[in-house]
Amino acid sequence: DENIPHQRMNLKGLTQESFRNQLHKRGLARLAIALTDQHDDLIWYVTHRLDIGRGNALMKAIEKKSPAHIVKVMVNSVMEALK
Repeated sequence: DENIPHQRMNLKGLTQESFRNQLHKRGLARLAIALTDQHDDLIWYVTHRLDIGRGNALMKAIEKKSPAHIVKVMVNSVMEALK
């Protein structure tokens, strides 16, 4: 979506592992945006289903508020992925 700011991923010199790590971090960031305006109980549940490192990273990312239109796009994206 053109309304979502994308940071280009520099693929030069990336190993397969570092590429996966970057994709993983981006996925957590997108999930955090989708969870931004959700009920605290849902946020608690999702973060506690993850290991402590991912859960903490997700909680920190959720604290950063995103514009409503971006949150809506991310929620739709997560819902589509769950289908």
